Amino acid sequence: MAVHHRSRHSRQGARSISVLLCALLVVLAPMSAPAQETAAAPSLRDLPRIPWEGGADYWKQFPAADAAGWSNPAFFPIVAWYNGISSNAEAQYDKSVGINTYIGMDAATPYSLFADNGLYWIGPPLNGTFTAASRNWVGGFLDDEVDGRYSPAEGRAHLRQLSQAARAGGRFAYTNYTQSVLSKDMAPSDAEAYVNDFTDVTSVDMYWYTVPFCSSVPYRENYLIPIPQKQCRSASSYGTALQMLRQRDAADGRLQPLWQFVEDLNGGPATSPSRRTSHPGSSRGPS
Repeated sequence: MAVHHRSRHSRQGARSISVLLCALLVVLAPMSAPAQETAAAPSLRDLPRIPWEGGADYWKQFPAADAAGWSNPAFFPIVAWYNGISSNAEAQYDKSVGINTYIGMDAATPYSLFADNGLYWIGPPLNGTFTAASRNWVGGFLDDEVDGRYSPAEGRAHLRQLSQAARAGGRFAYTNYTQSVLSKDMAPSDAEAYVNDFTDVTSVDMYWYTVPFCSSVPYRENYLIPIPQKQCRSASSYGTALQMLRQRDAADGRLQPLWQFVEDLNGGPATSPSRRTSHPGSSRGPS
C-alpha cells in the first residue's frame, strides 16, 4: 500500500480548480447576459494561493529531514507501507517506480540499503545498523490505527507517551488513523485531539476501491462530508477523505502534511464475500 502525500500537490491542485472555474464562468455567462469581450485569462502564476502546510519549507523545522533533503522543492515523498527490500537491485526497482520512503520493514533490513540508494526510513531503528548519524532516517512512527484499537482516553495517553521519543534526533513524528477520525460517530473533540495533538504528519487509511464497506447493504455512512454509495468506489472518495482530514487538522489553526493510503492489493478482510482486489486501472485513479 502506498501513502500519497498531498502537501506539494495542494498548491497546484488549487490552481487547477481555479482555472476550471474560470472556464465554466466563461461558458455559462452568455446564457444570462449578452456576449461581451472576454478578458484575457489570468496566468497560473497570478492565481490566488490558499493556506496549506508549507510545502518543502515545512521540513526545515526538522533537522533530520532537512539534512536528508526533504526541504528541497524537487523532492516529493512517496511512501510504501510494509514493503521489503533486501538488495540494492530491489531498492533501485522501487525507486524506478517512484517509491522513495518506507514505513514498516523486516527487522533485519540494513541501514545501508537506504543510504546507498537514496531512500528514507520512517520508524524506530530496525537494528544496530541504525544510529543517531543515520542521515536517511527522517521520521518516527508512533503507532498504527490507535483510534480503532483504544478508547479515546487510552489512545491519547498511548500516543502522548510515544510522541516525544519519535522526535528524537530532530526527526518528525508521524502516525496513521482509521477512517473513524473522519466520522461523525466519533466526538469532534476526540477526533481533533487525535489528529492535532501528537504528530507533525498524519494520515488515514480507508481502502475505497476494494473495501467491503462500499458494497454493504444497507449502506450507512456518517462522514463529515457525505460519500454516496454510487461514488464510494471512486478516486473522488480518496480526495473527499483528505478534505475531511483537513477539517479535523485545521481545528487548532496549525496545518500539517496529510497523507493517505491507497491500496495496491485489497482492503480485506479475506473472508468477506464483497472483498475486491485492486488492479492497475484503480491505481491510476478512475472516476
